[in-house]
Amino acid sequence: MAEQDLNRNINELNEQKIKQQIENIGYGVMTTSFFHPLSFTRTLMQLGHEPFPLEKGKVYVFFGRNAYFLPNFYRYLNNFYLSHGFATIFTGVGGHALQTFLHLSGGFVISEVLNRYYPEVGGNIDDLKNLNNLDNYQQFRLRLRDGIRKTIQVVLCSVISRPFTVVAIRQIAQLIGNETKYLPINPFQPLLLIGAEEGPPGLFSGLMPVIVNGLISVWGTTICIYGVDLAFKKFEREFQDLEQQEREVMAHSRKSFDYLVPFLVNTLRYPFEVCSTVMAVAGSGLLVSLLPYSPSFKHWSDAYDYLAPHELRRGAKFFLREETGSIRVGTDNRLYASKKHFI
Repeated sequence: MAEQDLNRNINELNEQKIKQQIENIGYGVMTTSFFHPLSFTRTLMQLGHEPFPLEKGKVYVFFGRNAYFLPNFYRYLNNFYLSHGFATIFTGVGGHALQTFLHLSGGFVISEVLNRYYPEVGGNIDDLKNLNNLDNYQQFRLRLRDGIRKTIQVVLCSVISRPFTVVAIRQIAQLIGNETKYLPINPFQPLLLIGAEEGPPGLFSGLMPVIVNGLISVWGTTICIYGVDLAFKKFEREFQDLEQQEREVMAHSRKSFDYLVPFLVNTLRYPFEVCSTVMAVAGSGLLVSLLPYSPSFKHWSDAYDYLAPHELRRGAKFFLREETGSIRVGTDNRLYASKKHFI
């Protein structure tokens, strides 16, 4: 009887977990779809499409040296909306939503498989009875195991979802040359066309920078959080006579690093995101993948080297987007960023 009650409780917990995960996936897909115009804008920026004039201002708004600035995210998106219409800023939303669905659902399935059938992957922690009271070595084992399992999850999810990421990027990229090769919303027509024309290399173009991006995110965060844990433990040992209120402040401070560290690590991984976006259009035949917009890249490292001087931070900022590259004079005698490549 007791065993039946235990099994019933386990099943109920599993059902609640699955239900919660389904809700999270649905929420993630809806959020992705709603905020797609921001991804649309960033994709165009990462591809180097800057069709709007520069503005002159101060580096720190009211003080600092004079500099030329690209339009901020809002102004860029608004200009595109005014010139191309509302439907255009949702170009690629189908592929983006499916990419999010596959990434989230794939991550949940992989995590469940690892937990149920491969608990030893990354190291056995059965001997760690109290996870809230670990020494430095035990904490290291736990973080290492977590990092290894997250690495597996990130790599597999990147592979699973990459084709629809490529689809969304190419649907957006064709706007740069006013092309109509891919349907703007439907993700399946581009998927079949890319598969027929280029095969797997086309569907998975730019995959390696995405994997490198994920590895930097996982291990950068894991290592930094481990260092933060060690620092806070040492502080607690040296100041054991702290009052309850001070301990609560320390606990809140420690939790804040869980949000701060990923933000800091993002600055290291962002260049690979730009590289993966540029490589997603390589071999597509779209104008943006050809001269004078861009040289042809055979390997993602070639794209990285090409972008390294000034362009690896494309689209990284929402505001104060200083233009540090070359500048040209447009037909209207206004200044524009020059992103085209000439040999």
